[in-house]
Amino acid sequence: MKRMLLMLIVLLLPAAALSETLTEPMTEADMAAIWQSSFDRMGTYGAVNQSGELPQKGMISYDTALETARQAIISRYGTPEEELDAMGVYPDYYTEEWHLYFSPARNGDVDYDGGYYAAPGAYRVYLDAWTGEITYCNWYMDEFWNYAQRVWDRGDRDVVYGRAQGVSFFSQSREKQAYFIKLMEDAGYDVAVIDRSPERILLRKTLDIMFADPADVVQPEDDPLIRRAWDAVEAYTGLEADVLRSYAYCATYSEMDTGTRDVFIAYNYEQEFLWQEDRIGEWEGLLFSFARCLGNFMVQLDSETGEALNVVHVYPDEEAGSQEFLLRRRRWTADDFRAFDQAYKDYARQMKEAAAAGKSRGELNALSYELMHPLRGDVGPYRALELAQEAAASEAGMPAEKFRAVFTGSSVFYSRDDAYEIEFWSEEGPIWRVTINAMDGAVLSADQTDGEG
Repeated sequence: MKRMLLMLIVLLLPAAALSETLTEPMTEADMAAIWQSSFDRMGTYGAVNQSGELPQKGMISYDTALETARQAIISRYGTPEEELDAMGVYPDYYTEEWHLYFSPARNGDVDYDGGYYAAPGAYRVYLDAWTGEITYCNWYMDEFWNYAQRVWDRGDRDVVYGRAQGVSFFSQSREKQAYFIKLMEDAGYDVAVIDRSPERILLRKTLDIMFADPADVVQPEDDPLIRRAWDAVEAYTGLEADVLRSYAYCATYSEMDTGTRDVFIAYNYEQEFLWQEDRIGEWEGLLFSFARCLGNFMVQLDSETGEALNVVHVYPDEEAGSQEFLLRRRRWTADDFRAFDQAYKDYARQMKEAAAAGKSRGELNALSYELMHPLRGDVGPYRALELAQEAAASEAGMPAEKFRAVFTGSSVFYSRDDAYEIEFWSEEGPIWRVTINAMDGAVLSADQTDGEG
């Protein structure tokens, strides 16, 4: 999830509010008792998060820090007092600062780092322990659009506009989307940058889909709309649904409101993990995750009739370079999908035979790239490394064997330009940097530089 960190201007505590200071240093038991009160009230639990330091005599008390933090939140975000009253508060002390975390989470372990923020979000406030000066105040919200009007009305219009460019904007109703679009447009914002295309939505949701809880997966035999979505993907790929499902592809409903009833069908890491021990051997596992190169799908169904209207197809790595999955063929045909499936089955047999012949895991890993990357249209990192060694050795005027013996360190990075960038270094001496075209293995550059690798 993306979290906007909103740094505030310094807020000074009125002098009258600073009157309550500690007459004795706090103890660990004092701090634990404060946490326990929230545990008891919220039905939560967890380890008391203490740094080993504790507030000292003369510093502001917890009660003063709490009231100061509350007023900062109310002033900054317009948060109703009753909303804060319903939250648990979990304080810490670090390097002469009070750190207070306000969380609405109930009946579970307290995630102090805020991996999940239940409505209406969580707050974090830091205060100077001597003066009560606010040094940091932030509001974390997973369900931002439930509270966007409050943020807008408080004057943080740029925050609303920034969030509107993310995929969560489409988790609200179409009416709400139109309302905020007009609100921003009337305020002079360029709403054209808010990409409402289904491809953009699917691309932004890729990781959420790939790591979806298998418990959220809907089986086609249990839901006719899910069955219809699978049928549409079958027609698009030329692969039967059972084949894709055997590659850990799963179907879940989309929570996005695009005007249609949408189903995500995507490779799922958690499903693969569940299958690792009893369905996927170690040798096959080296090939298995290449199924991700088939991409992810979103089937748009008519919200009234359930008819499949469109199949959206994107790849998980379109926006960022990936050393493992490189050349993104944007327009796969059904023949391409069927060719992948057949190649996978053939290569899995070869991997199994190589493993039975005693090949090491490193050799099997290299073989997996050698087999699968040509299908993808690129040379793969292992071949690119060999080509780079040959190019650098030639430029250095030494045999490749000697080059490998001298330059024992190496790194391989895949860039956005469909190229491998490879470095070689020795214990002492220059660094060689080589760039290899990922598609055909052509050497684009080979240069020696001074410095450390």
